[in-house]
Amino acid sequence: MTTYSYLLVLFILLDSYCSGYGYYYSSHYRKHFDPAIASFTKEPNIGSVWFTQHGNYMYLNGSVSGLPRNANLGVHIHRYGGLGNMCLEAGPHFNPFNMRHGGRFGKPRHAGDLGNIRVDRYGVMVFDIYVTIEKLGPYDGFIGRSLVIHANDGRPRKKSR
Repeated sequence: MTTYSYLLVLFILLDSYCSGYGYYYSSHYRKHFDPAIASFTKEPNIGSVWFTQHGNYMYLNGSVSGLPRNANLGVHIHRYGGLGNMCLEAGPHFNPFNMRHGGRFGKPRHAGDLGNIRVDRYGVMVFDIYVTIEKLGPYDGFIGRSLVIHANDGRPRKKSR
């Protein structure tokens, strides 16, 4: 028996555009977690990003097209899966341990910070990254949250507390 729950996907470009959806499939076996997929289906942004757990790491692979060429864009998991109110329902970055903003390889960093990913000259962002999730389980991690591609590098412009 396979159970289905949803991984809601959010895509933000120019701070006002959001679309997408995703699914998470899991087996009834507690230690077996199949990949989740985030799909971008609204023109011009088309693509999919797969989330696969490997022990204490989450592997993200896939691509999204139709982005600004040759840009470094910030990518984050946000706290909520909502798309409403001009995407404000996504809430802040996912940060269950109240850590500072630090980038994918930073120490410390908050769990939802995936760093910046370069968009190629054709407007395609390729995901091929591992993210440490050692303190998160599959049900308190990224599932049910929003994947956000920011219109800039995603660095905070104001001091955060």
